[in-house]
Amino acid sequence: VQESRTEESKTEELENEIAEDDELIISGKTDLDDLLQKFKGLQ
Repeated sequence: VQESRTEESKTEELENEIAEDDELIISGKTDLDDLLQKFKGLQ
């Protein structure tokens, strides 16, 4: 039972890291979209 507990927490940690990465990617994408909108406005 103890082993499966450890596996579960490892999986949870990985999922949390992946979620954080997704948030970074999403925020980076919105920054990029904002830049594109500004660039289009300049043209």
